[in-house]
Amino acid sequence: MKKVIKSCAGDKEHWTHHSAASACGEVAACLVRVPTAVVTQNMQVGNYNSFGEAISTTYKVSGLRGFYAGYGTTVFREIPFAFIQ
Repeated sequence: MKKVIKSCAGDKEHWTHHSAASACGEVAACLVRVPTAVVTQNMQVGNYNSFGEAISTTYKVSGLRGFYAGYGTTVFREIPFAFIQ
């Protein structure tokens, strides 16, 4: 991603290239992190007895969107941290 951003800027490095690349990485990482957190949190509060039950019930009730509840909020929390990291 950094190479693409750098080539668009005329092959000159700038700190924003690193920040943009890390933000893209965080967006991609959240695609895995958020569904995992949703299932884990629901199991921790006792909503489900097993991992399989948590996944199947979440999908039956809310569809694929149910696994991504809070995705936007998580991304907006992670991107500023990625910028300063």
